[in-house]
Amino acid sequence: MHRSDRLASRLVCLFLVTLFFAPSTLQAQSSQKQLKLAAYNLWNMFDIYDDPYTQDESTRVKPREQIEAVAKAIKEINADVVGCVELENDHILRAMAMDLLPECGYKYFGATESNSGRGIQIGVMSRLPILSITSHKFRTLTLPGEKRTWSFARDLVQVTVQVTDSQILDVFLVHFKSKRSTSGDPESGKWRLAEATMARQIMEQTRIAHPDHWIAIMGDFNDTPESKTIQHLLAKPAFLHDTHSHLPADNRITYLHKPYRSTIDYILAGPQLIKHLDKSKTGLPADESKLAGSDHAPIFATFNLN
Repeated sequence: MHRSDRLASRLVCLFLVTLFFAPSTLQAQSSQKQLKLAAYNLWNMFDIYDDPYTQDESTRVKPREQIEAVAKAIKEINADVVGCVELENDHILRAMAMDLLPECGYKYFGATESNSGRGIQIGVMSRLPILSITSHKFRTLTLPGEKRTWSFARDLVQVTVQVTDSQILDVFLVHFKSKRSTSGDPESGKWRLAEATMARQIMEQTRIAHPDHWIAIMGDFNDTPESKTIQHLLAKPAFLHDTHSHLPADNRITYLHKPYRSTIDYILAGPQLIKHLDKSKTGLPADESKLAGSDHAPIFATFNLN
């Protein structure tokens, strides 16, 4: 069988399995006591199939042992909603969950085709019902005093989740521009600031349109806590709050490779959601020896729903 035929057969099977086990209605668990969010850079989560419309040939297929390590980290965190970056498509997320995480109850998967030339996407898997997924990759980004414009390096993905029967969450997933310099922009600092500026604007518009929704933004921001990017998102009037700000700096290192070890992954919560934060169940895995599947550590934040 040709590999394209094998892929088609595999995807049909995945669709049928998902359809068979899908609930008849999008109803959240009324008994839900906590909401746990997690964000994880999966480090080039590419499958064996070539996408002829991206430059995925430049990235090797992710080894099985690394995928197993990623799945083990996700299983230990056991989050309700996991935002993932650096993956090739949502099918590899679905396959990982079905093969390695069947007991975790992940039923809902999605990813958007991003602006990345090498084909890395932003995706999500959730055990809570996903009502919609919205891409903002076509937005034009600007900065005051700058003539040039930007787009999101990958995307800003808005995932609307039914947390309980009466509560909806809009969680925004990001993978901001890397620190590779671009023309007239050393380390791409302006680009990331433009991304943060537009992200905050969209979230503020969402809060006005849906004042009863909870809001969070999470993922790989590719910038440190003191950077203009992060400070803009946290700037007054206070809108977003860093769910890990109570941790010592040494206990929240998310990029693991020396000599660039730093904090660049975050979960930022809106004013209504942050009130429910359980600091005792918020952080990242302490044992880095268990994180061989990626160059990033997964982060998580837990919110009490009582």
